[in-house]
Amino acid sequence: LAECARIDSLKIEALKTAEILCDNTKLFLLFFKFGFERVPKIGCGPACKRLIGAYYLKKDVTKLAGEVAQFPKYRGWRHQDLFRLAHLKAKPDDIARQALFAYISRGAETMNKHFNEPEPKPEAKEIVDYLNKVDSFRKERDPARAAETIETYMLTVDHLNFIHLKNRQVWCALLRQIPLRTLLDHFSLIARNKLFRSGRGWDADFKSCVRDSLQNNQAITDSGLHPSRVFIENIAYQFEAK
Repeated sequence: LAECARIDSLKIEALKTAEILCDNTKLFLLFFKFGFERVPKIGCGPACKRLIGAYYLKKDVTKLAGEVAQFPKYRGWRHQDLFRLAHLKAKPDDIARQALFAYISRGAETMNKHFNEPEPKPEAKEIVDYLNKVDSFRKERDPARAAETIETYMLTVDHLNFIHLKNRQVWCALLRQIPLRTLLDHFSLIARNKLFRSGRGWDADFKSCVRDSLQNNQAITDSGLHPSRVFIENIAYQFEAK
């Protein structure tokens, strides 16, 4: 799609199609990565700015805040980069979106200065509180507090400070809510970090957490995974164990 956007005769249609297909943060940022990191670049004319505006101005602000918090950047591209291209501004009466845009453009400190101090603005309180919580969570070094925050705010691996990826307590909190596909994506990492082992034996509690996730019928149905994916991860784990 990014390749089509480089061709003048196809650019407008390609950007319209991107608005439909690139409907999540990963795909959206990836589109611009491919569009701007190869020459000729797609440029940032009116059609490109409309695409960026459509993504950030039309999407439900709560959903958008969740995406921004979960993926502040992807493959080297940040939401802030797109704001610099399009110079976005929220409507004067859309206070919650204004707070989110301040967070994207300038960070939590600026957001709090304008929307949380000295008194929080009621229209933006939910968004500001959530973004502050995620921001604090990424800096959290205490695994017990990290696990508690995960369960309270339904956070995922993508929100996590990397230092906790070797902690069983944190993973057990994650396993109770992350999709089965996400668990399989990180199965090799869990094995490499030796979380299944305790001394020379197995860690029974952690094994139980993982087994419960893998055998959850609702999670299996929701994932839409083919059995071959589980088989592949099992083989990869066996090689990892060696």
